[in-house]
Amino acid sequence: MKDCAVPAHFPLYSTSAAHAAQINTLNPELPRANVGLWFTRFYDGFNTSWEIDPNSKGQFIKATVALSDRQDNTCVQQVRAFAVRQRVLCEALGGQCMTLTTEAPLVTCTGLSHPVENGFTFHPTLGLPYLPAAGVKGLLRAWTEVWAGLSDDDRRERVALWFGTAKGAEEPQEDAAGALVFFDAVPADRVTLECDVLTPHMGDWYERGDRLSAQNFATVAPGDWHSPVPSPFLVLKKGAKLQFGIAPRLTGHAAHDAAARAAVAPALEALKAALEWIGAGAKTAAGYGRMGSRPEAQRQSDQDLADHRHRLAEQAAAKARAQAKQAMSPADLAMADLFDQRTDKNQDERAVLFSALKAGKLAEHRQEAALRLKALMQEQKRWKEKSEKKNPEKDQPHQDTLLVQKWLSA
Repeated sequence: MKDCAVPAHFPLYSTSAAHAAQINTLNPELPRANVGLWFTRFYDGFNTSWEIDPNSKGQFIKATVALSDRQDNTCVQQVRAFAVRQRVLCEALGGQCMTLTTEAPLVTCTGLSHPVENGFTFHPTLGLPYLPAAGVKGLLRAWTEVWAGLSDDDRRERVALWFGTAKGAEEPQEDAAGALVFFDAVPADRVTLECDVLTPHMGDWYERGDRLSAQNFATVAPGDWHSPVPSPFLVLKKGAKLQFGIAPRLTGHAAHDAAARAAVAPALEALKAALEWIGAGAKTAAGYGRMGSRPEAQRQSDQDLADHRHRLAEQAAAKARAQAKQAMSPADLAMADLFDQRTDKNQDERAVLFSALKAGKLAEHRQEAALRLKALMQEQKRWKEKSEKKNPEKDQPHQDTLLVQKWLSA
């Protein structure tokens, strides 16, 4: 590591350290830096001897928060699109999703190794906080086995169905997978990070309590005379929206698949209760990780899904039109292009053709366009070769018919 960039204090080669330094200064040309990659790989609080400066921990976390705050609307749209795609997949498998809002800060995987001492879980591609599916499954299992208040028979039956065979079970069981598939809990909208602080007083007691003696009693024994030692850590701020999904594990066996489908809704309700009462992640005893259901969050998720389906329908229609155009005659193709150029897609084709012909457009295909216009007028009961009015000049359908006949005979 002779080529290390010592001034920036990154454990990287000079070229990589230069890029990291750009991110660290919040370069305006880098608004979409992957926050998770930054936090897990670009810690810059080393001194020239590659030792960690204790004062740098809080500074690094605050820099991570600042980097997260600079995520623009494009990033937010990508996050929401990711959640929609996951929901589409879950529902295609016969599952259901729900969007919950954090009622307190959320911190996950603090035990991960990191120079600031408290790790954090980031999605590998989004670079934002999330709850891995395994953790969601474990939370629901803990709720089912300990908190749900089920009888022993109901608990065993539910655990066997939802989660399958458990290692170390009290009773012998056949190896089997659970009937449910769990999805990662991913952000459904913009998320905000912040720096929180622990103030432990008795670190020596936890580290050396087993070696307590008369000689070290004053420093090791727990007591109110110890000074707090601030320890900053990263958290997901209250108010974040996370999407949870559960789908049935279908095997092709009719009875099993029916039971799996029927288990999705109660499992999702139980998961919601678990998140409301005990929370997810670390420090749940202090209230961290609690989540609740807010109607506006679910409405937004539903609207995002509806918009996604509308875009897919438009894309499919555009593809179908493009394929149809390949088999069209030049006249039909010219008219189709004219219809596609409408500002108001609901504008009547008859009106579009009539205005175009009156304006001298479609000159090369006037006969074909006039024939198409005649057919549309007949379909709409507007083709009138004779007028029954005393003043035929005021009979608009009749006048339109005469004009079309003129185009046809030209």
